[in-house]
Amino acid sequence: MTGNRAVFWLLMFSMAFNLLVIGGVIGIGLASAQKKQFVGNSSRTPIVEEGRFNGASFFAALPAPEKRKARRIFNNNKKIHRQNIKQIRKLKRQLYFLLREQEMDREAVIAALAKLRESESRMSERGQLAILEILMDLDYKSRIHAVDEMFLPPGANRAIRQNRQNGGNSKAAVD
Repeated sequence: MTGNRAVFWLLMFSMAFNLLVIGGVIGIGLASAQKKQFVGNSSRTPIVEEGRFNGASFFAALPAPEKRKARRIFNNNKKIHRQNIKQIRKLKRQLYFLLREQEMDREAVIAALAKLRESESRMSERGQLAILEILMDLDYKSRIHAVDEMFLPPGANRAIRQNRQNGGNSKAAVD
């Protein structure tokens, strides 16, 4: 009887281990395929993540005179930006309390969501126009470099940057 239990548990352990190994191999394969897809893109077909803007890389990619201009533009917009953030926080707080009410008022929630979307849209538009103002005066090569950096995911490694600078043909960046 104990021999059967030992065989049963040995088979269960073997199956669990095999599933773990198979899952690991599949995971490594998927990760490798994603890495090749990510690194293999050229500077002509950048990776653009929806809703992502890498401000630090964008600013670092600007030539020195444009950095001064960017600082001036951002400083001019700072007060309005802070007001927008306060407004958005206030609307989110109101929405939070509306959603927690015993008897939730659907129309009030829909109205609060509409106000929140409008405020977020205004803030996004202001930022986009500031970026456009900075990019308008750049020469083509500087603008392309800044735009590529703007869409580079935060924390991207040196190999990806190197690959972009080489036009996506760098064999070293893929390895």
